[in-house]
Amino acid sequence: MSNLINMAKRNFGESTAAFIGRFFERATLPIPKENAVYRTSDQGYMVFLNQFACTVRVTNDDRYPLLRHARILKPLYTERFESTRISINPGIRIGTSANETEFLKRTLSDGGICFHDRPKDNDNSGYLPQFDPDYAVLLDTPAVGIEDKELYQSSLSDDEDSPQDIIYLDLRQAFRRATPGGMANANPDRMLECWDLSAQFKHSGRMVSDWSDMRKSHRGSWYCADNYSLSLYEHPALRLCAI
Repeated sequence: MSNLINMAKRNFGESTAAFIGRFFERATLPIPKENAVYRTSDQGYMVFLNQFACTVRVTNDDRYPLLRHARILKPLYTERFESTRISINPGIRIGTSANETEFLKRTLSDGGICFHDRPKDNDNSGYLPQFDPDYAVLLDTPAVGIEDKELYQSSLSDDEDSPQDIIYLDLRQAFRRATPGGMANANPDRMLECWDLSAQFKHSGRMVSDWSDMRKSHRGSWYCADNYSLSLYEHPALRLCAI
């Protein structure tokens, strides 16, 4: 069976595929088989880590850069190679009401960002778990773009000390400690500490695996997630984590 590396060669080229492979290996994650890879609408890929309530997403960073805003989901860790960005993201509650999605659209517009989706397309947004009151954020960066560059630049400071930073600060710091100089220099023991901490975040409800719920699954994400779960359980190093 083909795997993510073979798929990436066809889509992004040899050098980017090699980078993606090294990223997974240094992150102590098994290379996903094709049936565990979710193809995103922007011709990228997503891998669901059920046991850790995280996703790994591969995106064309030139076409869909990661915009900064308190209402856009921030990765726990992200790295760029050539035109490709690969990010480890926290799992949040998927789906918002039409009114909440419209609120997100207006809030992002106030920061110079255009949200392309219609209000009823609510699977591109969600709520931070265990945060009261509900705090909605955008999940899908290809769904947004800069509509007013000057307004966007002037609003960048507004995303500091957001609820996302409060909830996920410890986990982001753990990933930074584990990757001095980038994922290529990752410390294997500290990476395992990151995954163990991620599992603890899931157990405490601060991160969730909503994509594994067939009622909330988008285009079969639960199927890809289940297939990758088998690889995670079989990985000798990850057996030491709290999964």
